[in-house]
Amino acid sequence: MDLSVSINDDPQTILWGENAEIKTAENPDHPTGCIGLKLDFPLNKITGYMKVCFSLRTVYTIGPVNVCLFGGNTTATGLTVCGPVCGSSESCESIFYQKESICVPVTITPYATSGTATATCCGTPIIRQGTTCGGEQTSCTFTVTQNLCIEIPISFGAAIETGAASVQCGNVSEEPCDCSETPEEIPTEVRDRRFFLR
Repeated sequence: MDLSVSINDDPQTILWGENAEIKTAENPDHPTGCIGLKLDFPLNKITGYMKVCFSLRTVYTIGPVNVCLFGGNTTATGLTVCGPVCGSSESCESIFYQKESICVPVTITPYATSGTATATCCGTPIIRQGTTCGGEQTSCTFTVTQNLCIEIPISFGAAIETGAASVQCGNVSEEPCDCSETPEEIPTEVRDRRFFLR
């Protein structure tokens, strides 16, 4: 990390482990409990202003970074500045659309189910002597025709399967990636992110 601090435009000497430290969740700052880059420089609360500039050698996601201030035995936190979100490993997501024409064969198979037969007597019974019945058939057959309206619900969708991922390797550099449309051969401008705490 490249770090510079100036107070009232006067450059300060950086002494790592003394006036500049990296505080982690396992070893937070005492007594504030804050984590991250800690800078310990005296600053006049009325006329003083501090300018902090640093650059990182690793690319991080840009997002809100908490600012923790301590002075007069009082901790002020909850303010944020736009900066590198350390520890973030979010991937970028792209959404694609494709028009499809879906065709599916549909088969309709008819069926008929008989209910329980009900017999109703029509007139008085006729009694004859002997065991021979009139008629030669043991059953009667007839047909019934019924028009139907078939309601066919069909849900359409698509299952997505991705193939094996491949990568096209670019040049290795210690500088951040340039996501513009500029061809890779053209040198890109390196910009340092600068944060000002007052």
